[in-house]
Amino acid sequence: MKKRMLSLLLAALLLLSLCACGGPDYSNVKAALQTEQWYFNNTETAILNRVSFTEEGALLEQVSFNDNGRHEEGSRELTYTIDESNVNLMDGEEIVLAIPYTMTENQLTLADGYLTLAQIDEGLQGYWMNRSYNSFFGRTCGLEEYIYFDHGKVSSEKAAESGYDNTEGYFYYGPYEGSYQVGFGQFETDMMHGAEWGFSILDGEVIVLHFARGFEHVDITGFPGEDGYNFD
Repeated sequence: MKKRMLSLLLAALLLLSLCACGGPDYSNVKAALQTEQWYFNNTETAILNRVSFTEEGALLEQVSFNDNGRHEEGSRELTYTIDESNVNLMDGEEIVLAIPYTMTENQLTLADGYLTLAQIDEGLQGYWMNRSYNSFFGRTCGLEEYIYFDHGKVSSEKAAESGYDNTEGYFYYGPYEGSYQVGFGQFETDMMHGAEWGFSILDGEVIVLHFARGFEHVDITGFPGEDGYNFD
């Protein structure tokens, strides 16, 4: 009887051992996923996605941008699995999105183009510029806009070419100044007209938006100033 009990005990211990070692352990990846919200764009500048993780599931959200500003496009609650190379967002048995990752010394990195808020903020730093053209009283007029991010501080200015009776010159606006924090495709800021500004991700890099207009990251040391614009 004692021998039989001992055999059963050994068998149970063996079974537990096999179960414990039955597959790879991705608990460190799962834990790291839950420490951040991840922003990405797989389509176009006018779309920005965000994915966040809990122990049980994932939340996929989306906003869009047009000439009227930023719009919430809804969200999806999903499950997820982890394998040796991908985090798989699941809708039932269907893989909605496979996100490649690497895990090095407990540091999780998702595929190029999946950015955290800290990475987005770092990518914003410096000067951004856009020049666009509009028809005004039958005349094509230039609009040149600048914005500058400096680790929690933001400023902007712009100049619009005059459209009245072929009058030469332009109208100058600014500079506007304030503080900011990065949100979901937008900025929490006290700068005048700050609600008009946003950001998306293009080719894995941050891009600044004014409504839906994409800006260029420019290597300059200051704004043109009230007398510094030229629309010739």
